[in-house]
Amino acid sequence: MSNWRDIIAAHRAGGHCSVLLTVAVVKGSTPREIGARMLITRTGMTGTIGGGSLEYSAIEEARRLLNTPEAAATLLSFPLGPELAQCCGGFVEILAEPLGQENAPWLDRLEQHLDDTAPLVLATRRERNGNISHQFYSTDQTIPSLTPDFAACLSRVSDTCQAARLDGTGTAGDFTLLRPVRDHRFDLFLFGAGHVGQALVKTLSSFPCLIHWVDERPESFPQALPTNVRKILTADPVAVAEEAPNSAFFLVMTHSHQLDLEISAEILKKGPVRYFGLIGSETKRTKFEKRLKLRGIPGDALGKMRCPIGIGVLKGKHPAEIAISTAAEILSVLDQSGTGALDRPDQARSGNGKP
Repeated sequence: MSNWRDIIAAHRAGGHCSVLLTVAVVKGSTPREIGARMLITRTGMTGTIGGGSLEYSAIEEARRLLNTPEAAATLLSFPLGPELAQCCGGFVEILAEPLGQENAPWLDRLEQHLDDTAPLVLATRRERNGNISHQFYSTDQTIPSLTPDFAACLSRVSDTCQAARLDGTGTAGDFTLLRPVRDHRFDLFLFGAGHVGQALVKTLSSFPCLIHWVDERPESFPQALPTNVRKILTADPVAVAEEAPNSAFFLVMTHSHQLDLEISAEILKKGPVRYFGLIGSETKRTKFEKRLKLRGIPGDALGKMRCPIGIGVLKGKHPAEIAISTAAEILSVLDQSGTGALDRPDQARSGNGKP
């Protein structure tokens, strides 16, 4: 799913004239989820709503709207069967929303809140006559006027960072699409901008996450960074680990074993975190466990430390292989229920990068 920053940038680059395509309804087997979006301008596009004939047909409709003066938003219906030469068998509705200069106020406000830590949800109401309105809601605030259904849906979207649709009580076609402004599912604090760190950023930058990339060496960072990566150049990475929230994911792979140890100790002192991976071999793990125990880190916390990182069936040591394996491990944590904690695998990797 293309993030809001990319959507806004593409809209402006297209002369403030575009069509936003958003998956609004899914039934059965479909290629994308509610909230998946792409932006179509006269000169290009960004994002995807699932590819194939579905996406091609939606783009064609978006092009028609771009060439129709004062075009209204429309709801596109697609049965995913023989007519589209797709065998998914499900059903998708796409909200096609023309955007022009008149949309600047809510897009500007959206941009202003992209880096907020407070949860904010964009509610887009589509009336049957095609009228579209946008309103922002913060789940940190109590809003007595909300109906119980709306409040529950708002809370769910904020908690999961996944969009949802709430049907109105009036005529068919009247609904509200709730989309998180902060549309990444987790924060990842990555300590180390070496070869493996760079490979991980390339792999994980397409994930629904915000990467906080930490290193002491300015020359280690590439000049251009993906839009969901925040560079943290600091002489004190341990302090960054101390201030990071427990709800984040952590990966430690600096240029120094001692610095790895100090950062690891700080992370483990925080209490349960969703994921903590440390690059290295079983030998490194054994040595670190002894040193961390001397610092008062309990055994159950050490048991949650992922070292070696990555899923056990992939044993390659090339940076790209480690990145893919680690990305798969993170996805497995996200897919688990509960806290997302992941115990050590039955078959550990032989090591990745550091002895």
